[in-house]
Amino acid sequence: MNHIDMNTIEMSDTEKVIERSESSIGRTINNYRLVTQDGEHLMFHSLKGKIVLLDFIYLDCPDMCIMMSYSLQDLMDKMDPSLLGKFVILSVSFNPIKDTPEKLKAYGLDFTSDFSNWHFVTASLNSIADMVEELGFTYKKDDDGFSHLNRLTLFGADGKVMKHFYGTDFSPKEVEASIKDALAGNLVPTKFSLFLNKVVLSCSYYDARNNVYKTDYLLIGTYIIEYALILLTLLLFFREQITNFFSRYKHKSDKSHTG
Repeated sequence: MNHIDMNTIEMSDTEKVIERSESSIGRTINNYRLVTQDGEHLMFHSLKGKIVLLDFIYLDCPDMCIMMSYSLQDLMDKMDPSLLGKFVILSVSFNPIKDTPEKLKAYGLDFTSDFSNWHFVTASLNSIADMVEELGFTYKKDDDGFSHLNRLTLFGADGKVMKHFYGTDFSPKEVEASIKDALAGNLVPTKFSLFLNKVVLSCSYYDARNNVYKTDYLLIGTYIIEYALILLTLLLFFREQITNFFSRYKHKSDKSHTG
């Protein structure tokens, strides 16, 4: 996929926002120097060997970032205990001027009391800008704050971007299964998985009032019905050929059993 400059995209252009996001799959990003909620430095590459779940937030976000954090809290509560210590969550503020370590800690304490597995971090303005570019994240300044993509990114233990989960209410079981697959070396991005992401996300629309992408389930249902009708038409059109094929197969099978 070709790289798409964030400055050339409107948040309402879902296709380009997602294309930019998906372009980061398989990428290994730079070793960013992050600052944690405790004011300590954390080098991104120091997390290699563990699965990393990363989301972008800003603390003045009125709703979506909070919903994402609640979803991650739910994920931690429901996670297989055997996986604890094998993955970490990074909630990265892309608004470092306002989101100080002290504010990040106050925010983080609303969702966890254990910062060993869930870090609330930020970085310098230049580092955040570079990180956003490498990870294909899109956000725009507006009158009330920022409009931004809602996304959780999974990095493999080798530091490569493996998968994106879109929205704020992702399934804990799906994320857990992906973590287990990544730990076992079985999570490999494929064109098919990227295609599915595109199908789902192309059936989304941007709600400018709430700064969020919402899935258009009516459109998805319409697509399913259309493809089902196409499949049914093809089956009816080739019914005779299909029937003859199975008849010949059954005839050969019967002969082999009686021969």
